[in-house]
Amino acid sequence: MIVQNVLVIVILAQILLTAAEPPVREYPSEIRECLEEVNVKIEDVIDPKKGNELNENQLCFLKCVMEKTGRLKSDGSVDFDNLDKCKIFSKMPEDAKKNAKDCLKEMPNVVECADMEKFVMCFGKIEL
Repeated sequence: MIVQNVLVIVILAQILLTAAEPPVREYPSEIRECLEEVNVKIEDVIDPKKGNELNENQLCFLKCVMEKTGRLKSDGSVDFDNLDKCKIFSKMPEDAKKNAKDCLKEMPNVVECADMEKFVMCFGKIEL
């Protein structure tokens, strides 16, 4: 559980930190919108010191980003075509992608923020 939560935090940090051009940090509109909707600061989302379990704000932020980027469809199911276009996902080894996809296909739709735990667990089963 700790490994998968750290993995998600690292993925979020990577998305957020590589999305901006130095020296001014300008996050993509989806990130800014989700920070506002969930009412959190960026530090609250990517700070691994806040505990090993992902808190509700982190899960809600992750759900929001996945929805706004089209990785989750409006019914909460995973859009696998869109997921394949994700820079981080596309860099994963093929067997890791297959394992994550197989897991995601078995999980119920993401309706509530807490449902993102199941999404996260699918990526916790892989070795990067």
